[in-house]
Amino acid sequence: IVSQMYSQGTCTNGWDVVFNMGLSEINMVLKKQYETLKKDTTYKNTINVDTSEKYPGNVTVINKFKIDYGYPLLNFSVNNANSATLDLEILEGTVQRCSQVGDGPVNCDTPETLKGETLTAVISLAKVAGEITVENSQHKVLRVELDMKQGAFSISNIKLSDETKIEFNAAVKAYFVENPVIFLINQLDITGIPTLEALRPNNFIFKPLETPSKNKMLQLFIMTGNRALLNYSQAFLNNIPEPLPIDQTTSMMIRSELIFNEVLPQSLQKNGWALAGVNPGNGKAWSGKFTNASVTGTVDLSPLNHSQSSGGQG
Repeated sequence: IVSQMYSQGTCTNGWDVVFNMGLSEINMVLKKQYETLKKDTTYKNTINVDTSEKYPGNVTVINKFKIDYGYPLLNFSVNNANSATLDLEILEGTVQRCSQVGDGPVNCDTPETLKGETLTAVISLAKVAGEITVENSQHKVLRVELDMKQGAFSISNIKLSDETKIEFNAAVKAYFVENPVIFLINQLDITGIPTLEALRPNNFIFKPLETPSKNKMLQLFIMTGNRALLNYSQAFLNNIPEPLPIDQTTSMMIRSELIFNEVLPQSLQKNGWALAGVNPGNGKAWSGKFTNASVTGTVDLSPLNHSQSSGGQG
């Protein structure tokens, strides 16, 4: 992969940093977290929603859902670009099927249990900029969140008509509009870290990838400093088909111009050292050259600390 990057030159396609993470390793860590956290029985939310559909003969079919769900299992997939799947175990719950003819009485069947089934939500990842208070000072942060009201919802192993599935999804989304639930996936504090502005992340996007050799990964495309976020259509690497080295689960690629034109010159501008970035042109990788340098050393001249005279008599 190093030789590919060297041959290609500008492999990050204009992005400052591209971080690649194996998808199976990510989901494995998320699963371990879930197995630990799902034992917390104090975490429980309740959804109460009804659906109704009209049928010929002035018949209304009503489904009444009551769902108590537990801690969510987060999962990423290459099939859901920029989205994540939340599986929420139904701890307790029922669906009751009812019918009504005209304005007559509502007749209901015995409620069916939903306990042990799974409520699934596919939700787009959202980036939110904000501030938090740390030791009485304000820090700027970037958050990755999943907002439940933006989800698409379904329940496992329950026979529902297509109309009911659509109504159920709409009803649950409406429920979360009135009762907001937002899961914080991660949060990055960008205040004072790092000290170089050129390395400070200012925005990013996620993108799942399946490579030609069937390796699945999640890529994080990052812009730093004051550079604007590129379009999602530009989120790919140039001629680097396999971004993860063999037997490795992560890799990080940094734009060479950022390193040699900003990071290293700013880091080395002390004690007489100066480095300048060199742009070779033609889309090749940048390099650097020292324009000034100082060398400090100690030389022991004590062996020279003696004198000798010579004389002759004729």
